[in-house]
Amino acid sequence: MNTDLDQQLTDFSLYERAILMYCVRHYFTSSHYTTRLPLAEMLPDLALIFDQNTQLPGLQHLMALTTPTKAGSTRVFKALTYDQARRELVAEFNPDADLKAVQTRVDN
Repeated sequence: MNTDLDQQLTDFSLYERAILMYCVRHYFTSSHYTTRLPLAEMLPDLALIFDQNTQLPGLQHLMALTTPTKAGSTRVFKALTYDQARRELVAEFNPDADLKAVQTRVDN
């Protein structure tokens, strides 16, 4: 499992890694599946890109990230959207994903 997750993470951009790290750490400190990442404060250049195109350009690896399950694999994120009014990335984890495995890989 870790090998598959590691392989997926090798293709991540720096932005995708930063977003994933923030969301995973937020989940394990708050137990909330939904995170509101203040892009305008943390990654202002990425927020500018999203202001022009709310389809989340450049986050394809993050949106496709999966973890294995007994039935196959499942996406880590249930939804990723951009709140243009607040300039925040809203990330919702999939409760069926193995978030502990993701945290282990992100922290290493």
